[in-house]
Formats: sequence, structure tokens, C-alpha cells
Amino acid sequence: MRFIKYIWLVGLLAHFQVTQAQTDPQFSQFYNVPLYQNPASVGTAGTRLNVTSRAQWAEIASGMNNTIVSLDHRFGKGGSNVGGFILRDQQGNNDLITYHFALQYGYALKLNKTWRLRAAMEVGIINKRLENNLKFVDQFTNAGLVNPASNERLVNESILYPSIGAGFLLHNDRLWLGAAVSHLNRPQQTFFESADLNTKVPMRATIYAGMRIPILNDPQSAISPTILYKQQGTFQQMDVGVYAQFPISYDFNYKHRSASNLRAIAGLVYRGWVFEKFAHDLPNNDAVILILGLGIRNLGISYSFDAGINGADVRLNNAHEISLVYHWQKKRKRKQTFFPCPGH
Repeated sequence: MRFIKYIWLVGLLAHFQVTQAQTDPQFSQFYNVPLYQNPASVGTAGTRLNVTSRAQWAEIASGMNNTIVSLDHRFGKGGSNVGGFILRDQQGNNDLITYHFALQYGYALKLNKTWRLRAAMEVGIINKRLENNLKFVDQFTNAGLVNPASNERLVNESILYPSIGAGFLLHNDRLWLGAAVSHLNRPQQTFFESADLNTKVPMRATIYAGMRIPILNDPQSAISPTILYKQQGTFQQMDVGVYAQFPISYDFNYKHRSASNLRAIAGLVYRGWVFEKFAHDLPNNDAVILILGLGIRNLGISYSFDAGINGADVRLNNAHEISLVYHWQKKRKRKQTFFPCPGH
């Protein structure tokens, strides 16, 4: 099994070193990683702390694990917003680890009484690290590990490079449309001593939109259809889903508006790319995602499960994700227009 793990890791390194495919992790609960998804989301909920952890291929030892922590703040009526995040991405059994540190500044422009246009810039540093216990293909034969050293030459087992991003967000209290681009500077990334490899990080682009439709004659209850398009290098994918959120009354009587500080959220999302097929004419489907969450006052927690639908081994085609969101409430309340996302 360790031999298979090493071969998998070497293939993974070649994948992001040579091809222009996806290199950034993705999250199913993308509304709960707002700063990672779009820098223009900074300040859309006042002062907010988000923590999200994702385990992909959790049933095998060489799976992928991601954790992101973000914090953002809105400064009064001036329109300025600041925030940042720390992302840890682990691929394999501690073999390839990436840390992404980013700071963001955004400005919200009031177009009229309800519409806001937000724009933001992001400046970050990315560190990729390789553990020194790597084994490469040329060290193995059918008998197993036979060569203590490999012909592969690493420049460094830890590389550091900057990353710049930008985004915008247009919304009112019912509709939203956003777009963002990461790695605008196309930084170089390589562990190897080869000038023939294309080692520039491909830009990651996202475009998303949604609508909040009130239900149950309650302003806190709504159904939100959403769509998200992602593209990085040759990789492209789309998430199409619907979310429902509503308060849960302690006496189960919905005639009393906001009778409880307890609220629930549920979502169902399809992820795939129906406009293109894999090799051998196979459908380009990825997963169906189920999301369940609960909120109490200014704290929310949600869980999602990615059920793979592309026909691969289920151990290699599912993911678990859990998110925690905390909003700081202001002592003096005033009317504000925040981003009406289906998150907590």
C-alpha cells in the first residue's frame, strides 16, 4: 500500500507541475468560505468568523484534507471592509502540504436604497512543502523498493510565492451576482530542476449568482436557488443547487414570526459539467451534495456530504465537510443591507 501511495503522490506532483488543471482545493459549502470564494465578500455580514474543514477520500490513507479559517469586518457607513484567511491543504498522508495566507480590502458602493456594488483586492503568500520521505518510480521494481536514491532532483522541499486576486459582488436583499479571479500574477511553482516544465499557477475564475425567495410569510424563511461556475486551466465545473432556510419555533407555531432564535438550513446541490464528457464518452458528473445546518442566535454550524455519481470507487469519490460561522452582533441595531446568501 505504501508503494501505491508513493506512485499516487508522484502522479499528483506531475499533474500540477506539468498540466494546467485545477490546483486549488474546492469546498462544497462555498457560501461558508466567502473570502476564499470571492474577496468582494469581505464585510458582507458585519464582523464574522468562518471555520470550515473538508475531508475528501476520507476512507483511504492518502486522502485530501483542507481547513480554512477566515475573519472579516465592516467599518461603519464608510464602505471600507477588511479581512483575511489562512488555508491549510494536505494532499496525501502529510506528503504535500500547502499554506495560503491572504489579506483583503474591499469597498462597498451604495448604488441606491437597496443595491450595493462591492469590489475587493487580495494579496497573499502561498507555501508548498514536501516531506523528505518521498519515493519516486525509478526507485521501485516488481520486487519493491530497490534504490535508496532517485534520479529526480528537487530544487527545494519548500517553495514560497505570492498570489494576487480580485473580485466584485453586486447585490440587494434578494439577488446577487459575483465574480472573482485568483492568482492574477501567475506565480511560478516548482520543486524540480527542469526548465521544460510549465510551472505557472493557472488563474482560478469563479462566477456565481443566486436569488432569495421568501416563504411561509416569514422574513427569515426563504428558498434560494444558486449557481456557481469554476474554471482553472483546463478544469471547469458547475454547482447548481437550492437551499431552504427557516426558523424553528420552540412551540412549532409559525404564526409567531421569529418565535425562536433557532433556525435550520438544508440544501441539495449537483456538481458536474454537462457540456463536456470524459474520455470514452463517459458523462462528466462529479457529485450530489446534501447540506444540513442549524443556527442559534449568531452561531451556525452545518455539515455536507458529497456523494459521488461518476461511477468510480466510492472510497475515491466522496467528501465530508463541516463549517462553523460566528457573527458578532452590534449593541445598537440599525438597518443594513447585507449579502443575502443562504449561509448562516
